[in-house]
Amino acid sequence: MIQLPSLDNLEMIEKRVSRIFPEVFKNFIRENSSIDSQKFLGADVSFVQSLDEVENFSQVSSYSPAQLLPFFIDITNQDYYCFDENDKVVVFSVHTIVEEWENFQKWLQWCYT
Repeated sequence: MIQLPSLDNLEMIEKRVSRIFPEVFKNFIRENSSIDSQKFLGADVSFVQSLDEVENFSQVSSYSPAQLLPFFIDITNQDYYCFDENDKVVVFSVHTIVEEWENFQKWLQWCYT
């Protein structure tokens, strides 16, 4: 099972980075407490749980949380799934953005296919 972050943790991150997670993401958190990892990418993955993970992303990338706000990590590949400034979902891998989806719902559809 993949543990989802608490809304309290998201709120704490938002206050520290001065950026709000999209409401559709928060609704997803409200509606689910965890996800079956076999149905959801089936990899060594984790939703961002703490400010430390957000700060770690800022250290390995050239982006601030205001530009790319990470919410999901593929631990094996060290890929960070982030919301960009327009709430598109993008994947940051190594030193660049390698993939993007129009929004969180499109990303979820991709995850379940």
